Amino acid sequence: MPLISVIIPVHNRRIELKRALDSILQQTFLDIEIIIIDDFSSDSYNDILINIKTIPIKYYKLKTKGNANIARNKGIKLAEGDFVSFLDSDDEWKKNHLQESVNFIKKNKLDGCYGGIDIYRSQKVNTIIPRNIKPKEKFIDYLFDGGICSSPTITVKTNSAINTLFDENLKRHQDWDFGIRFYKKYNFQPMQKSTVKVNWELNNKRIIDFNSSKIFINKNLDDLSKKNYHLYHRNMYHHCLKNQISNEIKKYYENNAMKFKRELSKKDYMSIYNPKTLIDKIFYSLTFIIKKI
Repeated sequence: MPLISVIIPVHNRRIELKRALDSILQQTFLDIEIIIIDDFSSDSYNDILINIKTIPIKYYKLKTKGNANIARNKGIKLAEGDFVSFLDSDDEWKKNHLQESVNFIKKNKLDGCYGGIDIYRSQKVNTIIPRNIKPKEKFIDYLFDGGICSSPTITVKTNSAINTLFDENLKRHQDWDFGIRFYKKYNFQPMQKSTVKVNWELNNKRIIDFNSSKIFINKNLDDLSKKNYHLYHRNMYHHCLKNQISNEIKKYYENNAMKFKRELSKKDYMSIYNPKTLIDKIFYSLTFIIKKI
């Protein structure tokens, strides 16, 4: 039986899938099986998969269009390895990813780990390394304060993954949501090195699912600090302004950024509106004072 089951959800990404598979075949650790869950693609991948001879491959096509989380959960249920590792079809692993992950888990007697990423945007690369979790720090506050838990970096014990699964209703923050719930039950720690390449094309506008953002926050209200509640809704409010989102959604995030208005500093309050002119600065300074009364 393989030690690791590698799970890849895919939907109409032939070129990207081949690149992801090439990065798996170049791993220094190959005691694995590959599980590809096709999210009802119109593309065919047979010519790509038929050339892989040295590693067992399972291919399963969903009967209707779902989403990446439905595909990941199907892959978890099909896994025969002791561990599962997740790779998105448009991302890549560095050659040492699986070896480093297995060594880190075994050395520290963990149930799972996650790590850093190199974000590729055209010719630019931005490397993000997760910091350690502070004692008694809640995982959601960790994520909002310099932490990171990206799905193509995650390797966890299969039995633990089955008991957690991905939230199939989320189209945003699904890796964060998985990490929050996994951390509550299992020993889940960051590996402070980058072994994953995440490909963000410069001209590929990343669409924000505002409804999934609301679902994610409402699921975690009891664990989220007031400070991070404010910061999250403030940032989402600015996303609304940049993306010309409807006034209803924009007002929702503005109101929630102000939910703990009596506890906001003037700096926090002003950061919601970012006044540029002197008149606007005076206006918002006065409204800050009024809201404090």
